Amino acid sequence: MTFDISLFPAKPTYAGKWWSVSFEPIIGSGERINAIIVARGIDGRHEIIQSIRDEVLDSIYGTKSESIKAMVSWVKSSLHTHLKSNINLEHWAPPISGFTISKNADALDDSLSGILRQAVRLTASLGTLTLEADRSEDDDRSSQKQSEQWSTRISDEARKLNPKLSDYFGTRVQLSSAQLHTRFGFYNDIYASNFGLMVPSRLSASINSIKAKVYDLESLSRSSMVLKPNTLDVIVGIPSFDDPTIPPKTVASMRGYVDELTELALKEDINFIPVNSAFEAAQRIIKIAA
Repeated sequence: MTFDISLFPAKPTYAGKWWSVSFEPIIGSGERINAIIVARGIDGRHEIIQSIRDEVLDSIYGTKSESIKAMVSWVKSSLHTHLKSNINLEHWAPPISGFTISKNADALDDSLSGILRQAVRLTASLGTLTLEADRSEDDDRSSQKQSEQWSTRISDEARKLNPKLSDYFGTRVQLSSAQLHTRFGFYNDIYASNFGLMVPSRLSASINSIKAKVYDLESLSRSSMVLKPNTLDVIVGIPSFDDPTIPPKTVASMRGYVDELTELALKEDINFIPVNSAFEAAQRIIKIAA
């Protein structure tokens, strides 16, 4: 029997190597969580990513998660510095105890991003499970908690930039004759905004939450009981579409939702503002509201 070789995909031509970096939350416990992936191509390009998503760290460590994220960020910076003058991690020394290189492998793929995806699937179980395990996407309580944490980070960053605006965060406004007050992420006489978060692992629930925030801004713009601010924003935190921990199918869905939400907001003269960090969101608020 003969095989038609043309039926098989071509062998990938981009060569490289990857390393996974894990940390031990409790020194001496033996428990290790893969947190960082480093990939370097034969052409000298390298990329370093956090392989465990922030929402997973929030779920595991709660109020301590920000400290864990800061440590991961510190280690990533150390890796970047090391790779500026070295081609591998053989002599890299972690800046924090508990972090270590757990695995490494040579790899072939179509690109450096492809090698990163390989490494994530082979090592970062919490990263891939977050995105691909069967779950109920309508986990409203978890989505609400993440949204609240996101709002808190934005207000904290904005207060650092301009403390005078502190009192305008989380303002409740009566929009109709009914004795009900609607809460906005930020509200003053010239600017109002709501904050949303697009979570890849809970896409349906997070999109519903963002739409609700757009509708609240729509109600504000149509209310006759308050002075309409000059500018209305819905500010949405969105992971990078190039994030190797997010499956291509999920990225495609996210892109579609961005287009849908942008159109929904613009119909009511509301700006859809995508951001990658709370600091970026705070900068937008300060720029318009101050």
